[in-house]
Amino acid sequence: MSYKQEAVKRQDEIVADLKAMVAIKSIIDETTISENAPYGANIRQALDLFLDMAKRDGFTYKDVDGHAGYIEYGEGEELVGVLGHLDVVPLGDGWTKDPLGCEEEDGYIFGRGTSDDKGPSIAAYHALKILKDNNVKLNRRVRLIVGCDEETGFRCVEYYKQVEEVPNFGFTPDANFPVIYGEKGIIQLYLNSEYPTIITELNAGEVGNVVIGRASAKLSVDLDEAAFTAYLSKHNLVGSVTDNTYYLEGKSAHAMAPQEGLNAGVYLLSFIAEAHNDEFAKHLADFTHSYNGHGLNIDFEGKYMGPLTLNLGVLRINENTQSALIDIRYPDGYVAEDVFKAIRAKVEPLNFSLDIDTDKDIVFLDPEGDMIKILEEVYRTETGDYESPLITMGGGTYAKAFENHVAYGMEFPLIKHPESVGDVHQADEAVSKAALIDGTAIYAKAIEKLCNM
Repeated sequence: MSYKQEAVKRQDEIVADLKAMVAIKSIIDETTISENAPYGANIRQALDLFLDMAKRDGFTYKDVDGHAGYIEYGEGEELVGVLGHLDVVPLGDGWTKDPLGCEEEDGYIFGRGTSDDKGPSIAAYHALKILKDNNVKLNRRVRLIVGCDEETGFRCVEYYKQVEEVPNFGFTPDANFPVIYGEKGIIQLYLNSEYPTIITELNAGEVGNVVIGRASAKLSVDLDEAAFTAYLSKHNLVGSVTDNTYYLEGKSAHAMAPQEGLNAGVYLLSFIAEAHNDEFAKHLADFTHSYNGHGLNIDFEGKYMGPLTLNLGVLRINENTQSALIDIRYPDGYVAEDVFKAIRAKVEPLNFSLDIDTDKDIVFLDPEGDMIKILEEVYRTETGDYESPLITMGGGTYAKAFENHVAYGMEFPLIKHPESVGDVHQADEAVSKAALIDGTAIYAKAIEKLCNM
């Protein structure tokens, strides 16, 4: 059987399911949390759609108390995991398409979550559906688990592991092909202070794992419009002075690659430090200006994973209290305590304190292991790509939460997207129909091989 032909036949159904899922604004909303909706009503709605799809297609399925859901197929004692997620990061600014509309253009489908992670999760769903519809015999069970809190803490899968069977091994369709055998450790921490500052209000960013795309600041002193205009020109930035407020436009990006964005928060702090000689702004800008962590003396580099990355994700500042949420991705060769020790030594003498919010360990599997070799072989035979190397990355996936799991697709390394297509966590995020079809076929074949190896 050709899994590619099966996927092509189902293209309309795959696209329809994706569009229905993307139309749901499944962002965490603490104001609508309830007993069976621990992350809010919108994420609950996305989970309900997934379970309705499972019921429609005759799967064995379960709602894990609103934290996650799953479908299962196959036989045997061992369980293979496929781990996706239905929650998304905030929509953000700068879209030229409706972020919930799934508009199609030049073979791409645009919308928040199309590539992270609703598109890959829908592809994995239909991969299982192909196997089930064709009665493909599996000697292990496979379970597609979709979580609801991947972007803001992994609480969903931690709950799942407490009450449900944990897979023996598997993959998460939430990154890149061919195979990602290592992920940097992830730390999110707050730098807090009660510093004297002329900043009366600076609120920017929504989550730690997104580069701040827009920032504004009110000050207790007169603004300097001429200096701001010159600063914007010098750094090729866009901004304005309106209603006694500085506004600055940056560019959002995923925190694993902050160099691909323009951090509006960092630039605005740097300007305030430079033009108004504000000591607090100077310190915080110095801490966060380097996306490799040089400002906090954590510019570490690993043998396999390359340099550490740092992103300033959220700012909540007024005259009395200040809080900055920092996202750090550290490489092999280091542990979290190395990061904490260096930062404390840098910030505490300057009257900043450190409050740790998230600490996720490094993932590192043997690239010559049986599971990874099978995943690699499936990718290469299905695509003809025998050149792209296996990789490590700074992104954090559910592979951090389950032993013997790796990230596997759905970005194809040889496909270069047009400039109109945004990356994950960016405006105009999109997935191509071709990737949906190819991903579905690859996942179907990979699941069959893993369950019968």
